[in-house]
Amino acid sequence: MPGFFKYREKHLPKVNSLRAANSLVQITGVPVLTKGQLLFSPAEESDGKPRSCYNCDHQNETAKTCKLIGPSIRTEKFTYPAQPTENEKAIEYWPACGYWYPGEPTIGVAKYEETLVSPEDAGLVWINAPELGAPDGGACCGGQGNGDDCDNWLVEGDENKRNYSEGFCRVLQETTNTNDCCTAWGDDDEVAWQKAQDLLRDLGKAKEPNPFLGKP
Repeated sequence: MPGFFKYREKHLPKVNSLRAANSLVQITGVPVLTKGQLLFSPAEESDGKPRSCYNCDHQNETAKTCKLIGPSIRTEKFTYPAQPTENEKAIEYWPACGYWYPGEPTIGVAKYEETLVSPEDAGLVWINAPELGAPDGGACCGGQGNGDDCDNWLVEGDENKRNYSEGFCRVLQETTNTNDCCTAWGDDDEVAWQKAQDLLRDLGKAKEPNPFLGKP
């Protein structure tokens, strides 16, 4: 064919090497996400407290449900096991998600948005508190104020992150305050929303009809 270069045998090793190199997955580095992309929340937004459904504007306090997620999912803190044995420790778990917004929960008849989001898309999880009966719990970078720390938040030296006011976020690639938070928060002890619903049912918190559910 006119104009088509015909490879000679001596060209094949180089051509095959080029083809192999071009077929590899191209990785140029891990992208650094911005605070806007992660819905970053500075410490001032939550008065220096960890974030949970209990200090979120989307929470229906009486119904223990979320305006964005809907009436079928309980967003309620709980202690489990309720009656621990000698070999068990009772732990308090607080619900929180990536749509946290500062404000006071709604008291009384529940309200819901016309378009709901799934608990999966919201990143709904339950977070263990370091002690029982604390006035606050939930998520923040360093676990201050009875919150739980993020696995992506790094400090040097002391393993107890609560001893530090600042640390390095490996997602944002910058220093953040211990009471900051974002949607990249994650911890290997968090409880998935499906498991939390099972535990709430075991505790009798999700079985009886709720008169405050309202209609989505």
